[in-house]
Amino acid sequence: MDVIESESRMVAAAGRIRERAAQFGESHTAPDGADGETWELGQVLSHVAEFFPYWIEQFEGVLSQGGNGAPFGRIKSTPSRLARIEAGRRRGVEEQLRSIDAGVEQAAAFARRLSPADLETFGTHPTRGEMSIADSIDEFLVRHIEEHAAQLAQRTDST
Repeated sequence: MDVIESESRMVAAAGRIRERAAQFGESHTAPDGADGETWELGQVLSHVAEFFPYWIEQFEGVLSQGGNGAPFGRIKSTPSRLARIEAGRRRGVEEQLRSIDAGVEQAAAFARRLSPADLETFGTHPTRGEMSIADSIDEFLVRHIEEHAAQLAQRTDST
């Protein structure tokens, strides 16, 4: 895993989220292919803001247990995930964007602290199985923020 590239990708995606949030208005995201779910801007921003500290805490837990397949993570329907998104969805856009920026900084600082051995430590996600910390950072932080930046580009008019 290239830590500098990962940080650059997260910063760029956060910038796209900032730009798209300013234009999103009262729209909803396009329906999700898996279940047809749509989100309003507050839900997307709340989720992105909450997932950085959540995942970093999960990765730290795997590391503190020495890896060895330690369980970590959540699934889309996990009640605490839904509650965290709901709790933040009505916060102001600028406040949420600042939280996202802080999350990107936190994630980059976390990744920079990791040794090569830490990056290869693995845990077990409930649906994706065994994953290294490096792969987990790429999936749950880097690609995840990029997916939500793309999601805000695919909006529908609210009616």
